[in-house]
Amino acid sequence: MTKRSSARLIIVDAEDQTFWAMPGGGLDVGKRTNAVERYFVVKSNPNDLDFSGWQPEELETITKTAWLSRGDVSALKDPVYPENIVDRVRISAGQE
Repeated sequence: MTKRSSARLIIVDAEDQTFWAMPGGGLDVGKRTNAVERYFVVKSNPNDLDFSGWQPEELETITKTAWLSRGDVSALKDPVYPENIVDRVRISAGQE
């Protein structure tokens, strides 16, 4: 089994809207992977995000981006990872 480590950012703006990137693709069929992911919540101004440095692979696999409120994220029909993303954003905003 392949071990895959990664760090992911949960980007929020001043209104605690979460930047959402909808990646495409996935794991190779038949390949087992043990993912070890660490999440970091960071604050940013929406105008500060710059996509000009994205790699060709990212441009091909990120199919959609948007700023979503916590309610919008909770209402998504597709699976959202991490599953507790709304709680992580709420806690990071000091709203435990």
